[in-house]
Amino acid sequence: WLVSATGTNSRLIFYFDCNPPVQPCRGLPPYQYIDSEGYTIIRFDVGACVWNAPDGLDEFEILIVSGGGGGGFGNAAGGGGSGAVVYQHYIGITMNGLPGLQGAVFPLSAGAGGAGSPSESILARSGEGSTFQGPAFEYAGISTFTNRSASGGGRGGSTSNISTNRAGDAVGASGGGGAAYLTNAAAGGARNATGNPGGRAYADAFGAAGAGGGGVALAGEPGASAAGGAEMFGGNGGSGMTYDISGEDIYYSPYTANSNSFFAGGNATNNGVGLSGTTYGSGGGAGRLGGGSGFPGVIYVRYPNFRILPVEYLYLNVVYNSPLRSGDLSWSTAKEWENDRFEIERSVNNVKTWEKIEEIEGAEETFSIDLSR
Repeated sequence: WLVSATGTNSRLIFYFDCNPPVQPCRGLPPYQYIDSEGYTIIRFDVGACVWNAPDGLDEFEILIVSGGGGGGFGNAAGGGGSGAVVYQHYIGITMNGLPGLQGAVFPLSAGAGGAGSPSESILARSGEGSTFQGPAFEYAGISTFTNRSASGGGRGGSTSNISTNRAGDAVGASGGGGAAYLTNAAAGGARNATGNPGGRAYADAFGAAGAGGGGVALAGEPGASAAGGAEMFGGNGGSGMTYDISGEDIYYSPYTANSNSFFAGGNATNNGVGLSGTTYGSGGGAGRLGGGSGFPGVIYVRYPNFRILPVEYLYLNVVYNSPLRSGDLSWSTAKEWENDRFEIERSVNNVKTWEKIEEIEGAEETFSIDLSR
């Protein structure tokens, strides 16, 4: 139901039928609900899927998060970088010369997180990217839709005598943290336009420390040591960020929480196995005995139900006809699209039980229907 208004002696209801919002997915089934503002929210977890947009939809939002990179292996390994976060709000949509979307189908895929490194000889994996594709439509009056994507987070480097294995991966949105071996320290992976670089490892004759992976908001911290090399410190991952979805602040790409600090990139080496990412797009931590896995990405779609009427009304009037003891209903429309018919219902002696008494084909003209028949 779109609108339901009930008075003492009458009731007016507008409603519409939507296309099925999603098709079966390869991966977890989508989670769908309607929030308190009347917006439909659909969350797509890892795997490929399709969103069938309701016809006439003239506004929607998307939030795309990619998978985080896995953490490296070793006593001076680097953490994985965070996945990218891409947000877009489309308003004023027109398609094929008509208001709103028309038969629009959007293939999409939320990327998986990268696996952590289990040994020196097996590198961690970078996170997978997430994509949102679809047909061309105009929005905000002048812009044309283009496919959107978010790159996955880079893997962290592992403690190794091979220099390329020590370096944090630069392929992802945020680069993985660099690792060190003996006195050889590697740089973190570089960032692209939607992320931050991983930190540089620290290495000296008295010890080494890995670096944190890059986060959505900030770069990964470098490895460090206390004065005189008394203690090595692995760098923290870069911090994450939040987006408001239906009035709820949701953290994207934070790795862990400490008071008000949120880490998106994986932290550098601990004494055991690195901690895996815990929220969408966060990188895996590095570990002396193995790297943690990056957390998968996600895609959110949000759209208002109350704007999907296929009819624009100029007026709608109901007047009581005293001589005939009837109600005269008339209306006029400015536009109709994808509108099959109008159904007229009446209720006798109450407003709880209604029956259809007339059906009018959709057309751009005024109708007057006697509800007493």
